[in-house]
Amino acid sequence: MHQVAIHHATKFSIHPQFIVTSRSRCFEAACEICRIASTTSALHVDINYQYCVYVAADFLLGIVKREPENVDAGARYAFLLEALNATEEGMPTARSYLLQLELESQGVDFSSSFPFSVKKAQREKAMPAHSNLAGRPWG
Repeated sequence: MHQVAIHHATKFSIHPQFIVTSRSRCFEAACEICRIASTTSALHVDINYQYCVYVAADFLLGIVKREPENVDAGARYAFLLEALNATEEGMPTARSYLLQLELESQGVDFSSSFPFSVKKAQREKAMPAHSNLAGRPWG
């Protein structure tokens, strides 16, 4: 909902504070999804989980596009790609989300300042369904 608010506030030149507030709320929601994903086994996910991870990753990718130096957003984005990869084996919708994110990230320079290569995470095969994503330093 806040992403729609950001879009409309930008389109209709509404006071910039609304945009700042909505972006802040979107970032907090994306961070919370990262925390949840870091404690969730790929065995215990459903399509709703995948969609939430996708929306959070998409928002974080937008931050990385606007602020390439934002290492925190880049690391969280890369982690969410890894989380989607982990669920791909049992639920094919993850593949569509991963492909969409890959298309949207074309032209983005993922510098070596990120904890690991985002492009590598996008291309890796799905992790085994029994993998646990817990223990990530940015979760």
